[in-house]
Amino acid sequence: MRRVWPHRSMFGQMAVLTLLLLGVGAYLVTIRPILAVLPPAAFDPLDRSAQRVRDAINAEAFALSGHPDRAVSRNFTATMAEAVRRNPDFRYYLRVGDRVIGNTPSPAYFHALGLDRLEAARAAADAAPEICLQMFRNLSTPQDKGALEYLYCDRPRYIEYHGLRHAFPTPNDRAERAVRKLFWTTGSAFFYTVAALFLLASAVIVVNMRTIRRVARLAQSFDANHLDVQLPERGVPAEVLPLVRAINQLIGRLHRTQARQKFFLSAAAHELRTPLTVLRTRLELLDEAPIKDKLIGDVRRVTNLVNQLLTLMKLDTLAEVAGTFDLVATTRKVLANLAPLAGQRNIALSFAPQVEQYWMAGGADLVEVAIANLVDNAISFTPDGGEVFVALDAEGLLSVRDFGPGLDPAKISSLFDPFVRHPSNRRGFGLGLAIVKAIATLHGGSVAARNAEGAGAVFDLRFPPSDGTANATARPATPVRVPAFKAEG
Repeated sequence: MRRVWPHRSMFGQMAVLTLLLLGVGAYLVTIRPILAVLPPAAFDPLDRSAQRVRDAINAEAFALSGHPDRAVSRNFTATMAEAVRRNPDFRYYLRVGDRVIGNTPSPAYFHALGLDRLEAARAAADAAPEICLQMFRNLSTPQDKGALEYLYCDRPRYIEYHGLRHAFPTPNDRAERAVRKLFWTTGSAFFYTVAALFLLASAVIVVNMRTIRRVARLAQSFDANHLDVQLPERGVPAEVLPLVRAINQLIGRLHRTQARQKFFLSAAAHELRTPLTVLRTRLELLDEAPIKDKLIGDVRRVTNLVNQLLTLMKLDTLAEVAGTFDLVATTRKVLANLAPLAGQRNIALSFAPQVEQYWMAGGADLVEVAIANLVDNAISFTPDGGEVFVALDAEGLLSVRDFGPGLDPAKISSLFDPFVRHPSNRRGFGLGLAIVKAIATLHGGSVAARNAEGAGAVFDLRFPPSDGTANATARPATPVRVPAFKAEG
């Protein structure tokens, strides 16, 4: 099967355009909004690591506010351990009420900023519980990240971390959450829409391709010799209809041209037969002279050409043949008719059928012409005193072998073309083998040529058996060579 590149297919072109649309849409709908919403720092690995530390500390502080005696969460422990592992100078301190968690015994900025005095003042103001103290300070420097947060409403909460200089893995950072949110809220609608349009367009193409393939199969079934049919236009997509109409117009023109050619050749051949017969009769009435035989021979050759052309015209006009006949008896009849011709050069005709009868469907007169052409061709290539061997096996393979010079392997494929002669200086018009091929094709068979082992050529003519007709059981194989042939019936 011939390979079709994706860009030559409608599906391939649509898939490429869909991918381009998805790429442009992904940039306009998702990537560009993300770049516009998130600051450049959101994509900095160290900033994402600092955000992870901040989120873990805040989450732990919130959890301890409700349950001061609860165990430290695994997420907090893992995050702090990863930060310390990558940053040996990293320090963190968390105090919620009387509960303290951290890797340093005391905070570095709590007393320096006077938060201890603020806390004492807030504790002395129990009479005014609505007073709430809150403070946040960024402790980051160009070398590291850090922050401080103090909150005192119902109970004091203090967070402090600093010395974060090296980033560490952040599987669930702020940038990733933002990307997922923007993608599934805005981008997903676009992607689903494109996918739905692709599926709908694919369904439309599939439905129309079925119609196009049906028309293509019908076009492949057309017989080149019978162009009296056209492609159906009903149900064909409007985009393909002009092509179908153009093909139908071409088929119509070819049919008319073919009909005119057949009529001309048939009429010319028919009109030539009568004057050729009259001419030959008048030549035979002439006095004996050397030129007389040559003229009669020329008229005979032209008459043979006319008869062959008429045979080709008949085969071209036949769509099928009816009837059944015995191929064994037909072959014996042909060999009996050609026996006098072979006897003039002392050539023996041998026939070796492997079955008593072989019934096949078709016209016996046409098959006689095909066998006669093959045997006559074999006689012409066989040396005087030689032999032409004909065999028929139980599968309907009729083989005609001569013992002449054989075939040129480079020219075997063109032997059955009209007006082809091998060798080129051979007498005749090159129509005999073309007629054999046409008759074999008309009967659902085939013909082929090959060189025989040793010397000579073999022409294999295969015919299928008649449906529902039981052929005789194959008898033991006859010898390859039969020394003589006697016509039977």
